[in-house]
Amino acid sequence: MVNQIQKNIDKLSPPNTLITHELMVLIVTNRLTGLNIQKIKGQQHIYRVRKKRVRIIFERRDGVNQILYVGLRTDKTYMAY
Repeated sequence: MVNQIQKNIDKLSPPNTLITHELMVLIVTNRLTGLNIQKIKGQQHIYRVRKKRVRIIFERRDGVNQILYVGLRTDKTYMAY
């Protein structure tokens, strides 16, 4: 999973990479105030954060956030969740 996330980050443009790293730090440190967060329909603990075209899907359990997906928005971004 981590390898796929890193591969997706490597494919991003430099501005999107910067946005992604900033969002990932905020998610992992649980500073979610002010972020555009939406719960994924049909899932109990899975959420997405978006900023511009960047999407980060993460799971929140017991106050701990685990990043599941990082990438740009496509038609298939949410299909696995």
